[in-house]
Order: sequence, then C-alpha cells, then structure tokens
Amino acid sequence: GMARSTLYRKGEEAWKAANAVSDGRDKIDGSDDKDQGIQVDGKANIVPSTPDAIAFTRTPQEVLRIVYLTDKDGVSKGGFYPEGMNGTLKST
Repeated sequence: GMARSTLYRKGEEAWKAANAVSDGRDKIDGSDDKDQGIQVDGKANIVPSTPDAIAFTRTPQEVLRIVYLTDKDGVSKGGFYPEGMNGTLKST
C-alpha cells in the first residue's frame, strides 16, 4: 500500500507508468488477471484485491514468469536472473 499510495499522490504521469508496469506483469504471469493498476476505472486502487477484498496470491511459477520476464513454460533463467535461480523451484 505504501508504494501505491506514494505513486498515486505523484499524479497522472506516475499512474500511467505504474499501470504500464502492471499491464506488462499481467501479460507474462499467466492467464488469470491478478495484476491491477493503481488507477482503475478513474478511481484509486491502492490495495489490489478480489471483489471480496482478499489479496491476490501467485504460484511460484507465476512469480518466476515475472522475474524471468517470460510467458513460456519450462524457462529457468532470464530477465532479472539471467543465470537463473538456485533452490527447488526455479522453472516456470
């Protein structure tokens, strides 16, 4: 909430940039729409959640798609981790 609140107070340019990042993440994290911009339908969206106000969860594979910057299955390196990650869960 703190980062989103700060970005929202910065105005329209910050909203557009944050929403663009959100849209990019949403294209690679999987088929569900789990990413929401800080402004939706002309209103502030400081705490992204389901209609019941429950925070979204992501599977390890969804997180890896985001940090590897890919929408493909079976990827084990790229994006923010060009050499991959160590540990048990390291492939999309």
